[in-house]
Amino acid sequence: MSKINKIRIVNLNYNYNTMKIDDEKFYLDGESTMFNLRNGGGKSVLVQMLMAPFVNKRYRNAKERTFESYFTTSMPTHILVEWKLDDGAGYLLTGMMVRKKDVASDESSKERLDIINYVHEYKGKNENDIDNIPIIEEMENKRNLKSFVSCKGFFENLKKDRSLKFYYYDMTNAVTTKQYFNKLEEYKINYREWETIMKQINIKESGLSELFTKAKDSSGLVKVWFLPTVENKLKNDEDRIDNYRKLLDSYIKQYRQNKTNIDKKAKLELFDNLSKEVFKICEEFILTMEKKEETKNYIANVMAYLREKLQEKQNEEEELDRLIENINGQIEELKYEKESIKIYKKQDDINNLSNEAEKQQLLVNESEDRKKGLIRKINILECAKIHRQYQDISKDLQEQEIKLRILSKKNKDNKPRINDLGFTIREILQKELAVVAAEKTEKINLDKSLKDEKDTINKNLKDNRREISRLGENKGKLNAEINAFDQQEKDFNNSFGIALIRNIEGYFDENKILTIDKEIKDEELSLNRERKTTNEKILQNEERLKSKESEKLRNLENLSELKNNLTNKRIEFEALDSEVAKRKEIIKFIDFQESRVFDNEGIIKAFQRKIDLLKDEELKLERSFDNVSKELTKLKTGKILELPKEVEQWLRQKDISITYGMKWLKKNGYSLEKNEDIVKNNPFIPYSLIMDSKEIAIIEKESLDMFTSSPISIINRNDLENTFHSIKEDMVNLKGVSFLICFNNKLLNESELIKLIEDKEAELKDVEDKIKVKKEDIAFYEEKRNQIKYSNLTLEYYQEVERKISQLIEEEQKLRQLEIDLEKTISTIKGEIDELNNKSKHLEKEILKNLDKARAYQSLMESYNRYKNNKASLARVTETLNLLQDQVDKADSRKEEVEKEIIDCNRAIDSYTAKEAN
Repeated sequence: MSKINKIRIVNLNYNYNTMKIDDEKFYLDGESTMFNLRNGGGKSVLVQMLMAPFVNKRYRNAKERTFESYFTTSMPTHILVEWKLDDGAGYLLTGMMVRKKDVASDESSKERLDIINYVHEYKGKNENDIDNIPIIEEMENKRNLKSFVSCKGFFENLKKDRSLKFYYYDMTNAVTTKQYFNKLEEYKINYREWETIMKQINIKESGLSELFTKAKDSSGLVKVWFLPTVENKLKNDEDRIDNYRKLLDSYIKQYRQNKTNIDKKAKLELFDNLSKEVFKICEEFILTMEKKEETKNYIANVMAYLREKLQEKQNEEEELDRLIENINGQIEELKYEKESIKIYKKQDDINNLSNEAEKQQLLVNESEDRKKGLIRKINILECAKIHRQYQDISKDLQEQEIKLRILSKKNKDNKPRINDLGFTIREILQKELAVVAAEKTEKINLDKSLKDEKDTINKNLKDNRREISRLGENKGKLNAEINAFDQQEKDFNNSFGIALIRNIEGYFDENKILTIDKEIKDEELSLNRERKTTNEKILQNEERLKSKESEKLRNLENLSELKNNLTNKRIEFEALDSEVAKRKEIIKFIDFQESRVFDNEGIIKAFQRKIDLLKDEELKLERSFDNVSKELTKLKTGKILELPKEVEQWLRQKDISITYGMKWLKKNGYSLEKNEDIVKNNPFIPYSLIMDSKEIAIIEKESLDMFTSSPISIINRNDLENTFHSIKEDMVNLKGVSFLICFNNKLLNESELIKLIEDKEAELKDVEDKIKVKKEDIAFYEEKRNQIKYSNLTLEYYQEVERKISQLIEEEQKLRQLEIDLEKTISTIKGEIDELNNKSKHLEKEILKNLDKARAYQSLMESYNRYKNNKASLARVTETLNLLQDQVDKADSRKEEVEKEIIDCNRAIDSYTAKEAN
């Protein structure tokens, strides 16, 4: 018998909702267990709840409290009991889910509770056992009880799962309630035991103790408890003897049936043992085939995936080759541009240096020309000076010659006077000579100072000219750099299309400079921002592409799996169609319409009616067989009287020999005619026991503590040949009692008896053949009934498979459409990625261009700063040059004056020298 292993109660309120069992388990482990609870701890509630799943509605109420009063909300209460099955067969979970009925759901119903009982058989721990069945949802740190509807939907899904032995029953429906209790009886859980015994024990406190107070041992328990319970179940108006006979008859039939079932079980076990190896091989073959199909599908999916990846890699490789080729071209172009820039810069430097050299050469040539002009001018001036001196001297000479000639003429006449005058003149001349010597000395000093001044002027001129030459070189360099900036400005404007023009003073507008700088920086920020956005979009699209490709791969796997499921469902549907066709043939045996091919219950009932009818006929034939067998046995043994076994056993215990009247007639040695006369005189002899007076006295003295279903006649051996005088035809009249006795005298004739026996044996054989035919018919109809009974074919299942096929076809179409959509999406994403890559490349070029522009602008600004410095330096150099040139011009003028003064001094010195000489 199954034993309780665990008990679990979820969401139970009692004591008028003042106490609650949230989720509690009790471990019994199949052993007798004592629950020790305090007063008011809920012992009666626990017993009442534990009995509820195993009794009918009217037995759920306790004396003090009705069952429905515990349930006041729409949230369900679960009462679960796990049974440990015999012989290690596993476990059975029995559960009750109950809540207060929603009034709005069924106003016409008298039921106040919604109750669903469920049964689940399993071998060991699993996700739907008593510990793990998901009636409570665990969310983060909370546990929420599932609703009644949610649990019912969950039970429905478990029931549909053909791999599970899970059933649930609506206990508000009489039909499903009966099915539930029948299901429990399959596991030897009899609701009657719970209703009559368990219920009675728990009617009040200490019910079990009170029971054993009245019944001290097992026999007392049977008398006090079990027999009254059985008697109360028996109907008072029925014949108990007849009931006993029926009970005995049913026991015999049950024994035969059990023996047949045991034989069948032995054969089935033998078949099962022999077929285990075959079944194992079949399972291995099925697993191998399934694994083969899975491997084929996996290989096909992997091949498709690898082809796609190979194509993608080839495309990526080609794209990378093109990108490398493009980058190499760009690198070569950049190298060429770099070398070109270097060449252009060198060429610009050469041009600038050439221009500077030409300018310096022009300055040198100009300086040489000026030098030559100055030398020529100096020479001319020297010549003019000498010529003027010559003219002056010549003029003085002519004047003196004239004077000399005049004086010579005069001297001839005035020689004495001359001598006098000469002395006077001498004195005068000496005075004048002293004056002349003083003036000569003065002139010599003046000449020396003038020469010193001239040397100073020459030195200053040399220094100034050297400085002018240096400043001229600087001015040339500055002009070259300023002119180079002109070219740089022109190149910048031409390269980047910017009209950056200097004003009339040669300077840029500062606002324009700031605006251009801001535009370049803003453009840089904008381009970098746009590039970042573009790259982010590329990454997003690449992620989307990977996601879509993964989704495509999953879709291919789902499509492959769906095709397999669809194929399996079609095969299953074909099998169902084949089974429907077979069933149509089967129901012809019970004259069932083909339109009711899915009416399993109706078909089973029709077969059952047919089987019951055949069994009734079989039972009648078996009774007939038993009767004929008994008659045949009586004919063969001569036992017309049939003693109860208990009576026969009691007689043998008392050492009373049992002699049947018919047997005595056969063995008394009398002739047929005499025996016929004896039977005629005493018709009770064939139906009676023959005893002597002593044996009869023993029976009279002893009390027979048993009951007989019919009187047993006993004839004293001494009275066998006595005659009944009150015999009229077949009626024997005793005092107050008449007996109808019709004895077949052929039983006394051996040849007639043999003939009767042969007739009975033929009749028995005929009945036995009929029974065999009936058994075959019953077996045939039971086989057909069992085919229907244990068939999974139902209208719901058939329609479910048909619906599932339609659903799978729709899903296949959806998956194919999804595949097309994914292809389009992937193509679109790839197009977007290509566009974004092109845009990114364009932005890279723009960024490089803007970077070049920024660098060029930075270089231009650096050059412009140098240009401004050079321009300021050029202004200072020019001013210095002008100042120096003015100083040189003044020095040249002074030098000429000094030279003239020196000449005049020299002339004066010469004159004074001449005067002194004269």
